[in-house]
Amino acid sequence: MRLFERSSDPKENFKIDLNGQFNATRKVLPSIESLIDPKQRKNFIKKLFASKESDYENFIHRLESIKDWKETYQAVEQEFSSRKVNPGKDEAVLFTNILFNRFFQ
Repeated sequence: MRLFERSSDPKENFKIDLNGQFNATRKVLPSIESLIDPKQRKNFIKKLFASKESDYENFIHRLESIKDWKETYQAVEQEFSSRKVNPGKDEAVLFTNILFNRFFQ
């Protein structure tokens, strides 16, 4: 049964096969560093991580191991909160958008 396929049996019309869909759409995620250009990286370290390059690298390393957008977003929210970074700040929005695009582009 394909996702959202109609069946000749009306009882079957309400069943959705998600197993095949999830397995078919899983892909290898690009590395976060490959999505961030050197100028952005420098700016993120300065504006979001108080010029602490090792903190930035440790956080990126942590994010690389997360394979789910929801969990990634929660980690980013927690990190911004602990650093007192306004999530609406331009750099924070760009950083979050890059991570979002990692999963959905």
